[in-house]
Amino acid sequence: SHMEEDNAGDIFKSLSGGVVDVETEAFVSLCGRRFNSKLRVRGNILCVQATSEAIEPLVFVLVKHQVLKAEEVDGHPEFSHGFIIQFRNETLTVFLREKEERERWMIKVATASHDMAQAELDELSHRLFAASNGENGVEKGEEKTTESRQGSSSFEDFFLTNPCTIQHKFSITQKPGVPPRLITYSETIAESKLSIALPLEFVKLYKQWTTETIQQIESFERRCPAHDEPSRQELSRLLRENSETLEQTWEFLSTYSGPSFRKSTEKRRVAFAPVPTNLHYQRFGPLGGEERHVLSAGVAAALPLRFQSGGLPKLRASLSLHSAYTDAIFSAKRCELFEIKKLIGALSHKLETEWPSDKERERLDKLCVDLQAGVKQVYARLRDVETGLAGVERHVDSLMDIGHSPDTLRNQIDNIDAMLVSLQTKIAVLDSLMESPSELDSFARNTRESMAAVLDALLSLCSSLIDAQQLGRLRSLARSADAAIYVHIVLRADFVFSQASTIAATAVMSRLQQSWPMNGDKPADLLLLVWSWISCYGDERGMIEDATEAWRAVSSRLLIRIVRAPSSVTRTVTPLVAGSRHCVVVSLPLPQDFFDSLPAALKDPTHYIRVCCSFWSLGVNHEATIGYQFGGVAAETATNQAALSDLQNYANTRSPQSAAAQEALAELQVVVRNEPSRKNMLLYEWAMAAATALEGELVVSCKSGKDRTAMGVTLEQGRLMRQASGLNATQAAEVVDALRKSGARREVCRKNIDKAAYSFSAFQMHFLPKSFRPPSGTFAHGLST
Repeated sequence: SHMEEDNAGDIFKSLSGGVVDVETEAFVSLCGRRFNSKLRVRGNILCVQATSEAIEPLVFVLVKHQVLKAEEVDGHPEFSHGFIIQFRNETLTVFLREKEERERWMIKVATASHDMAQAELDELSHRLFAASNGENGVEKGEEKTTESRQGSSSFEDFFLTNPCTIQHKFSITQKPGVPPRLITYSETIAESKLSIALPLEFVKLYKQWTTETIQQIESFERRCPAHDEPSRQELSRLLRENSETLEQTWEFLSTYSGPSFRKSTEKRRVAFAPVPTNLHYQRFGPLGGEERHVLSAGVAAALPLRFQSGGLPKLRASLSLHSAYTDAIFSAKRCELFEIKKLIGALSHKLETEWPSDKERERLDKLCVDLQAGVKQVYARLRDVETGLAGVERHVDSLMDIGHSPDTLRNQIDNIDAMLVSLQTKIAVLDSLMESPSELDSFARNTRESMAAVLDALLSLCSSLIDAQQLGRLRSLARSADAAIYVHIVLRADFVFSQASTIAATAVMSRLQQSWPMNGDKPADLLLLVWSWISCYGDERGMIEDATEAWRAVSSRLLIRIVRAPSSVTRTVTPLVAGSRHCVVVSLPLPQDFFDSLPAALKDPTHYIRVCCSFWSLGVNHEATIGYQFGGVAAETATNQAALSDLQNYANTRSPQSAAAQEALAELQVVVRNEPSRKNMLLYEWAMAAATALEGELVVSCKSGKDRTAMGVTLEQGRLMRQASGLNATQAAEVVDALRKSGARREVCRKNIDKAAYSFSAFQMHFLPKSFRPPSGTFAHGLST
């Protein structure tokens, strides 16, 4: 209802003196009177000032009113679009010129309320409160944040795509008498362009490796003993099946045009096997404050290949294959033998081309010493390889029996030992004859022949070891079942290594936006803390086994280098992959201006980035509870104890450590010692805190990288908000619930299954830790995951 006329004028004057929300000219009908007027709204106060008649200003408080559309217009052609404001005792009809203007006014008047006005007052009082407490630098801080985001967003666009940004405004209740504290919180989630691009490069490399291995095995046909021929043929056949799988995968990925991630509903598709599931980059933080980021993904495991016999470690254990013949070590030893072969060729070339003529005898002594040192080095390296090859003597003897080795291994070694002693004696005599030219010529020729004979013997030994290594692998896989398991292991290991390396490369790119961790004046290795919310029961146990080996392989076999993009107009990252099974090098080109701004030590072309991984796992669902009852906690305990050891080893390379890092590591050690499994949520909090303090990158994962991962990421957001904004535990829990209701993680659900809902059932909720349960209304049972 309108107020009394005597104070309505005063109220009107006080309101009209300030900033009004909306103002317009209108034709008004009230209590049988019709007149032109000006309308103003501020908060939930509506002011009507007549312009065509001498009427006191009218003030209406918009409470418990209804807004209706009025289609009938009587007597005023200029104002033809009306609406009705129905109060308890009277009706105000307003006619406006434009239809669109009527719609805006109807919405404004309908939504005006005491609660709305109170909220606006609270926001105003918060600004005044913040200013009175020395926070008047907020505006400046926001400006800085905007600038930094502009600088980083161009680089983010270089390796990320399809970003989604959501802003939240939280009103934090404070002590009585103090206005609520408003926090504007922003989160951005995006896909990694490396998700598809890098696995495609890996598949190309895997095809090359497989083709080379098949050629090696087929070329060995002429040197293979007859009773080992079936093993050679079977291994060649199985590797061709791998090659076909890789070819189909390459065809699929090279023509793929979908989003830059593998959907959780596609996690069992073989053509997607080298691609990490649901890889996303998420950045978050309060506006004007420090931002953090985290990667989320499905666990690095070969889901499409299933887990009938477990994951990689269990499969390797069932094979009883000597470590010398496993894929990575076999590759390393083979590369070493071919490097030695090249070195022998270089020494032979030096002997042929640099042997001095009669007029240059003064160079003879130095050349002989250099050649002798090279021969000793080659022989020592050959002996190192020979001692690491299981059953090598037996294999060389078999090759000798069919005429593909000049002698037994022991005889070859004894012969070379004798030749080296003789050569050393001759070089010593040659040195003493430097003053006797008449005897020097014939003795020099004899020394040269001895040197050539030693190099020939070393070359023969090297060739024998190369063939013996191939024969040793064939005999280790003589059973057809063993060969099938071995070839399956190779394919599975390649797929999970591609997934883990893609996640690691994305982590390197996201870290490059910030200050790179330094160890003194040199860039430090990058710490990658990988957390998985999967149990040690059923298939998920096999997934943990796959992931454990994948992240160990990344730590030991992956090298990442950053290079300057060849073109100044490059707008997207184009990775390159090279190397062998025991050492893979991923090259990540960066925009020229960004690369030039990096520290000199990081731009050094000889510097390779190693990723030190700490892989943790904690089951939280009902399967974890079943696993604790039937399978025990040994596997989970061992995983987390190994992860703590990896984390401590990395921390020991950093000096000095911050006080926060020391505290987090000490607390984490206590937690792991007391209970390293059984849904101990303190493990997660302290492990993440330790990695953050050590300037590491964080990866959160589960089977699909969607539901349990969402709970874990929002928990981490709550922990960081407690640090950045000074929230207490209760307030942080409420913020986490709000993020789970309306945050970016529900967008990930929608992108995967077309529904913004987490896939949990009411049954599962009883087994989840309280801090891990999604709010009511955000989860559903039976969703495709």
